[in-house]
Amino acid sequence: MTNILLGLLIVTNILSFGRFEFAPILYNLKFLLSLLLLFWILANVMIKKDLLKFPSELFFLFYIWFFIISISLLFSFNFNESFPIFISYLILFILTLILLPYYMNLKEGNFHNVLKVFYWSFLIALLIIFIFGLKDGGSNYVIGDRERYQSYFTNPNFLGLFSFGGILTSLAVYVLTKSKRYLLVIFFYTALIYISDSRTALFLFFLIIFLMIFSKNIILVKNNLNIVYSIILKNIMNLTLLTLAMILIIRIIVNINEFYSIANKLTSNRVFYWTIHLKQLNIGDWFFGKGQGYMIPGITFDNFYIKTIVETGIFSFLILILILFKMLFVFYKRIFVKGYYEISEFYTLFLIMSIFIYSIFENILFSLGNSVTIFFWTYIGYQLLQEQNYEEN
Repeated sequence: MTNILLGLLIVTNILSFGRFEFAPILYNLKFLLSLLLLFWILANVMIKKDLLKFPSELFFLFYIWFFIISISLLFSFNFNESFPIFISYLILFILTLILLPYYMNLKEGNFHNVLKVFYWSFLIALLIIFIFGLKDGGSNYVIGDRERYQSYFTNPNFLGLFSFGGILTSLAVYVLTKSKRYLLVIFFYTALIYISDSRTALFLFFLIIFLMIFSKNIILVKNNLNIVYSIILKNIMNLTLLTLAMILIIRIIVNINEFYSIANKLTSNRVFYWTIHLKQLNIGDWFFGKGQGYMIPGITFDNFYIKTIVETGIFSFLILILILFKMLFVFYKRIFVKGYYEISEFYTLFLIMSIFIYSIFENILFSLGNSVTIFFWTYIGYQLLQEQNYEEN
């Protein structure tokens, strides 16, 4: 029953971003399914009278984050709109970081089955969107000088995002099963990303594939840490020098206004939107935010970090950054300190990095209404629980 509810949740979640006449029903249904799944697992916990485990250090930071967000509710521009979003954050936290990891840890094979549910749910949902898009005249999306393909989504960015999510689920099943047949659908997802002209999804696809191949070289020489550190340091130094050189060349060629214009164009006017959002904050807003759900009409955030500052203040943002770096450190330590040189460990590290980067350009880091977010935190929640079990033993 848990797997069925989860599969329905993911498929409904993705389809709710489509141009179906019943999309508003799907939108409400995905939150209802989230609650049903939460209460179903919670009921099983109560029946079995099991104790739930929590990664204490990381969860302590989450508690602080939620406390700060709750304080920001008092300064919200619209409490009736902010409060439901805050509740959705709590539901996402409990469901993906506590209850689903508990279920996957309950017996051997549950983790494997849940990953396959994500794998098939993403594939089925995107096939439905793709098929409906083939016979629809509104699948092409023109904005400025860019002609993009959105299939049956309401925006081509959704096609890129969920296709990238499909790639992440395919890689997750592959690193667990070592079966390459799960990688075949990546060709389908990559084609969708390409025709959607989603720059972020395409860049992160190439980045994560490169990092996965790169990690195999590290695994081959894992018995010689000097070689491992040499490989990592050399690549980091080369990448840093190349990046600095490119920035310096661009800065010499263009002035600051032209540099801003280039950055704005590369991010599809996002830099302009971010600047407007930050400029309209007063001193009180910087500390407590304007409340969750706040928006300037016609101007989107498309950046979870800017969204966090504007809605809940700078302290909330700083705690969020601490959470992210703490997570990176936990999984970095598993590989390079504890010596777990496994492709699955590298995948976890790269998964975190890719979602962190994607959240610079989309509001996906913490959202109950997004299936990529649900997959990410469910996967991370299980890995954190495994780390907790290791520490206890």
